[in-house]
Amino acid sequence: MDLASLNSQLQTLIKQALEQKKVSIECNVALFDNTNLAVSGTIPTDGSSEIELVGKLTGDALSTRNLSQYIETQVGKTFSSQLPSSLTNAEISLLTLTATCNIDKKSSSITLLNVTFALHTPHTWQVSQPNIALSNLVVQVLCHNPTSDNIVALAVSGTTAICGAVFSVAATLSDASDKAGTQLNITSIEPVTFDLSTLTTQLSGHALSLPSGLPTSFNLNSATLTAQPLLHSFNFTADTSVNWTLPLGITSLSLDVTHLALTHEQDTTTGSLTGNTTLAGAKFDFALTIPGAVNISGTIPKISFKSLLTELAGHSTEIQALVNGGFNPTLENIQVIIEQQAKQSAFYLCCTVPTFGTLYLVIKHDANQSDPNHVIAIFDLPNTSNSFKLSNFSGFPNVLDALSLEQNVLVISDADDPTFQVANAFPDNHSFSITNTNAAKLPVGIHKGMAFYSHLNPNQGALSNVTKLFKLSNLPPLATEISVSTSPLAMELAASLDIDALNIDGLKLHAPALKMGLIAGSPYLGLGAMVEFKVDSHTIQIESDFDVSANGANLTAEYLGSLSWHDVFGIPATVVITEPTIVVGISFEGLPTVGLSGSFQIDQVSGDLNVLFNAANPANSMLAGSLSELTLKELTQTFCHNTIALPTELEQTLSEIGLSNIELYIAPTDVKIGDKTFKADYKFAGQLNILGTTATTDVELDPTQGFSFDANINKPLHIKNIVRVASNDNKTGPLVQLSTLKSNPHFTLSGLISIENVLRANADISISDQHSRFDVTTNIYNVMKASIAASVDSSSLLESDMKVAIDIESGEFDKIAKNINHALKDAAKEANKGLNQAMKDVTQCQADVKKIDNNIKANNAKIKKLQKQLSQLAKGL
Repeated sequence: MDLASLNSQLQTLIKQALEQKKVSIECNVALFDNTNLAVSGTIPTDGSSEIELVGKLTGDALSTRNLSQYIETQVGKTFSSQLPSSLTNAEISLLTLTATCNIDKKSSSITLLNVTFALHTPHTWQVSQPNIALSNLVVQVLCHNPTSDNIVALAVSGTTAICGAVFSVAATLSDASDKAGTQLNITSIEPVTFDLSTLTTQLSGHALSLPSGLPTSFNLNSATLTAQPLLHSFNFTADTSVNWTLPLGITSLSLDVTHLALTHEQDTTTGSLTGNTTLAGAKFDFALTIPGAVNISGTIPKISFKSLLTELAGHSTEIQALVNGGFNPTLENIQVIIEQQAKQSAFYLCCTVPTFGTLYLVIKHDANQSDPNHVIAIFDLPNTSNSFKLSNFSGFPNVLDALSLEQNVLVISDADDPTFQVANAFPDNHSFSITNTNAAKLPVGIHKGMAFYSHLNPNQGALSNVTKLFKLSNLPPLATEISVSTSPLAMELAASLDIDALNIDGLKLHAPALKMGLIAGSPYLGLGAMVEFKVDSHTIQIESDFDVSANGANLTAEYLGSLSWHDVFGIPATVVITEPTIVVGISFEGLPTVGLSGSFQIDQVSGDLNVLFNAANPANSMLAGSLSELTLKELTQTFCHNTIALPTELEQTLSEIGLSNIELYIAPTDVKIGDKTFKADYKFAGQLNILGTTATTDVELDPTQGFSFDANINKPLHIKNIVRVASNDNKTGPLVQLSTLKSNPHFTLSGLISIENVLRANADISISDQHSRFDVTTNIYNVMKASIAASVDSSSLLESDMKVAIDIESGEFDKIAKNINHALKDAAKEANKGLNQAMKDVTQCQADVKKIDNNIKANNAKIKKLQKQLSQLAKGL
């Protein structure tokens, strides 16, 4: 039956009911295969012009056609092709009809407005992305205005289970021209509790990496899943109520998670947790992205500078000095990013401070360090004017307000960081756009204390009168830096001309600078510039610094380029030194300071060398060097320069013997050579390569903390092809670790020793200040296996805390013992049989001996008789 036939039948039935003035309609509508559908409805008496008819069909009448066939018969093949493949041949268990008609009482015309066929099927619809199965399915054929435009749509409703909870499903099927495919709208029927990891695993097929410490159980309300299986994508959202206390070292945040969102595109699942939290008394909304480590972003509407810094940087005397000096502006719309990974966390804050410019704040915590907290505050300040005065900051004299200072930046730090660079110090976030700021122009490195960077314009402000008096108009600005450190007490003023170069008799001085200040109460004066000159048409550039202090004078020169020599020191090779730095100094007592730093390459051999010898203060000396790789073949070729022809076999052998990744570092205190800073440390590391075997060693020494030693070999060791020493997995050599560092004292020995097919023993020993463990497993002749495992809490070392387990497996030993027993029994039987035969032989021999003895006795009697006869005969003669 098509829609036209249905319309005709309904019109006839309704007209008959109206003519008969019936209040209700109950009749049959002919469907397909001579099947009749009973429909019923009520004729409106309240003046309404619409009547709704409903009908239901079940049983064997539905078994003649499947879903696809029925829809094709009813509305056409175009729509039956929209069915999911798993439902094409599904049987129909129930059919319901809902039809709405309009009655025009004046003209007595009846119009069919819409028809809905609901086809129930017991089949399930399996969806891969998200990974769910839809059941209790009802396919609805929706026909709007069927007598004219005949607008038809297919929809599917049903239920699905997600992590054991029942969700309702509504899907709108699409035709082949729609590349987005079918869209599923899935909603929770009631509040549910999910394990977040289990939820993501079911929906996407893989577990989502969640931040450490995040609660696993989520109470979800109004959960909604929108999916497009054809595009392998879905969006899951839900309201939730989860509290998560996040320890960050510096402080702790109590996060109230109120909303969860998950998005899956192709093979990637991402999500976010949003809610609110309170920092320093200020409540603000946050967003946490997943997967991965903690990354929280949000905006604090308003907070005082003092409250914020007291909460996050109360440990910093440098910050507290600024706060206690009365500097306490109100901060508004503070952009916050909080990151945490393992034992490290960081706060990044950025906001505009009225009349003070922009504040950038970095607060880091590293639990692995002895001094775990580090604070850096950067103020990108406006130019000095009537509205902005530097004297508003504690410690800045009023005289600075009279100067014309531009590109002003104030940096406050509670630690030295020679590698700090503003452009790389903040997350890649549009809220922290720092690229075009004055702060982005700061030099690399930061010092403990307070530093003020500025450009002094001598042609404006109070200095303009001086320049006019001496007719020095249009002087270039002076780039100035004022730094103050409290521990130890140090002050420095640095000024350089903001010009490209200063020409003096053929010499070009780039960025000439003057420095003066105090270090530990002692004054110093320094001059610096990049000197450029020409020698034989070659341009030479040398970065030079000269300083004089209470301890003496030092000259540092760094050649910006490479120097090369051939046959130097009698070595027939090319020696190249890149950017060498030389330090020459002398104390007022006449004791020298000599230093050298640079990278070198001698043919195929390359490395670094950094040496500083301070005779006045030997503790400030240092030695650091590295070597990339050096084999005996390269050493021979370098020093002999191929003047010796090596046999092929020997050349191959020499190429497999050498050193690589060698590093030696000895620096008792922090030392600088030119612009290179060497932190106090002791270290040795390297690899020894011998015919394919590589031994790696790493040694670190801290005079106050202890030392650590790591050693391992890349392959098992063989001793005369009898003894084999290897790792427990038998793939590399044994591992040895020893550390007396206070932060992590421990001893580890892990390895395997085997002696041909006689003995095999695995050992795994681990001793630390918290826990100690001893595991040994042996195998003798593949006959007997034994293992011993012992563990104890190192902090108590109580006998009651010690756990020991011993396990002995006889294995084949029992079989061999049984075989030996059987063999002994068999041998005993054979021996007994042989003994019996021997006894028989002895008995026979005894009988033979007795017989012989009897014969001897008989013969003796005869002999005696003959002797007697002879004696008588002799007497007769």
